[in-house]
Amino acid sequence: MWTGTFPDVLTSGHGHNPPGCPSPCPANPSCPWFVPELERWVKKKPLRTPATAGALKIDDDYDDRETLVLEAEGFLTPASSCWTRQNWTQNYFASRFGAPGSGMGSVFLSRKAFLGAPATIPAGAGDCTATITTEVAGGLYVPLVRFESVCRPPACFETQFHLSIAQGGDEEHHPWKTVFAGVYGDLAQISNFGTHPPKGGKGVMPSNMNIWQGQESRVLLRPGKVKLTLLVNEELSPANSARRNVDAVMLSSNLTDMAIRAANGGDVLGNIPFDGALTQKGDVFVR
Repeated sequence: MWTGTFPDVLTSGHGHNPPGCPSPCPANPSCPWFVPELERWVKKKPLRTPATAGALKIDDDYDDRETLVLEAEGFLTPASSCWTRQNWTQNYFASRFGAPGSGMGSVFLSRKAFLGAPATIPAGAGDCTATITTEVAGGLYVPLVRFESVCRPPACFETQFHLSIAQGGDEEHHPWKTVFAGVYGDLAQISNFGTHPPKGGKGVMPSNMNIWQGQESRVLLRPGKVKLTLLVNEELSPANSARRNVDAVMLSSNLTDMAIRAANGGDVLGNIPFDGALTQKGDVFVR
């Protein structure tokens, strides 16, 4: 899986370019990951924290990039899967609003539904998965997940789950190839409001709220189909685990928009910056 942050977009976690991809990879057509439009993507600036946001400018192609919101309850679950579709009020913290300073910062659920997995996975049960397939325009994306944190200091619980993104396959003839994989919900990696990186190697957990994680990650996607998989297993379920309640997964290639949202929210300004991307524009509700 080849992911990374700027400027090393096409480097692996070990700091090496993909096989057959000489440096600088984006400018080399012989690279198997070469995309003609990649050069302009890798020049885009990464998300910046509120302290360094400064004067952000709207790029010329700002409106041409896409943000996909995939509701977790829309993921397909096999009959044997421990993931289940659930409704608002079946989660841990359900409130109509969160007053500033109340510790109930972001307790709403998009579409008032979510996908839940139990706190414990029986030994030897194997992986428990839920999947969804969609189409992307292609480019460099931020893989964000909105899920429920279960922490009211000093009582904090793990809510770990795994997200993978694959391309190049179908269900019959070609295997999917994983291009991104990451663990979400690890207490050591979560920061307050899901906005800032942890300090001193330990995250500062918000209490009683839904948060976003993944803003520091990047994944390069070709135009076409992508398959996203949510996974929990025994390894991701330590003794101090709570139920995993996932609200939505968001893929955005509009890094400028993400940076503007991050610069205008968080623990400094008292809001959840990426919640504003959850919109019902274009939806039709049928009872």
